[in-house]
Parts: sequence; C-alpha cells; structure tokens
Amino acid sequence: LSALTEYSDLGSGFKIAMRDLEIRGAGNVMGKEQHGHMDKIGYELYSKLLREQLGEVTLNYQTEIDVGVSAFIPEDYISSSAVRMDCYKQIAEIKNDADEIRVVTSMRENYGELPAETLNLIKIARLKEYCAYFALVKAEINKKSAKLVFANLQSLSKDGLMDSINARKGKVTLAFEETPCLLFNKDGLSNEEILQEMVNLLKSALKK
Repeated sequence: LSALTEYSDLGSGFKIAMRDLEIRGAGNVMGKEQHGHMDKIGYELYSKLLREQLGEVTLNYQTEIDVGVSAFIPEDYISSSAVRMDCYKQIAEIKNDADEIRVVTSMRENYGELPAETLNLIKIARLKEYCAYFALVKAEINKKSAKLVFANLQSLSKDGLMDSINARKGKVTLAFEETPCLLFNKDGLSNEEILQEMVNLLKSALKK
C-alpha cells in the first residue's frame, strides 16, 4: 500500500513492479511462488545472475574454482547479515585493481582490518575474473597438487601469458593433459600462498 501511494503518477507501473520484487522476491522463474528479498543482493546482480543462467549473457568460460581455502565474511567481523550480503555483492562485482582497492578500503575503514578468510574471498573473485579472460576452465588446489587448466591451446597466446610462465621456472610447469595446464610447485607452500601465486601470474600476464 505504501508503494502504491508513493508511486501514483502516470507511468509508475514499472516502479511499483520493482518495489514488489524487492518486497516479495522474484520467486521461481516459471512458477507463481514468490519468496525472499531481492534487495539483499540488489536487482542488478540478481538480473545478471538470472541472465547468465538463462544463457542470455555470453561468458568466456565457466571456470570451476576449487582452491581449498576458507573464504567468507565472519559474523564477528560484520554482525549484520544485510551488511554482510552487501559486502559479498561488492566483492563479487570486483573487476579490476581500482574496484579491489575501493572495496578493501571501505571495509577496512568501517570494520577494521580484513580477516584472512575475507581476503581469500577477494583473491578468489580476482582469480575468477582472470580465469574467464584467459579461457581457463579450472583452478584447483588440494593437498597434493595445484593447477590451472586451459580450455584450449589458443588460450596460451593471450597477452603476456607465456612470458609470465617463463619468468616462474621452477615454480610453474606447463603441461599437456587433455588440454594445456599449469602445474604449480607446492613444496612448503600453503593453499593460500598458491592461490596468491595463481592470481599474481595471471595479473602480471594481463599487464604485459
């Protein structure tokens, strides 16, 4: 009723519909049920996720990320679930260094130094973006091995990727399984350190 009162001008139907989505949620796409609150993640992010699932957004590649690290925003760091969801949304939308600096600075100023788990979450967000750009279909770190798997041989020709690989001899090995992959030397390194190595390698290749 409040929304109907607020948006009473001619042509306000779209605004009322949007408010309805925020209040009752979008529910299931093909059915009549409505539930949840879309405003927890924001309409733009919801729409992006929906378009991806419906195949309306062309993604370079869907990358499987399995890096064996704790990555979340602890409740004792940000107690409000609504604020945590907003921070998750901001992290998910990081696309470049400027975005990362803005998000990290904002969180640090408002809530203090970021916990290791939250820093891991940001690293994974950056890794996912780099993987999509360089056509990587899998990033995996476990107790025994760590590797990045490319979609095809052509992926290796992008930007300064080969230069970055060659600059890390002894740390990274280019191998060929079903498709090319990068094997990381895990000796004495934690999963978190290997995750950072993966991000560093792809980031440096992008800048060359």
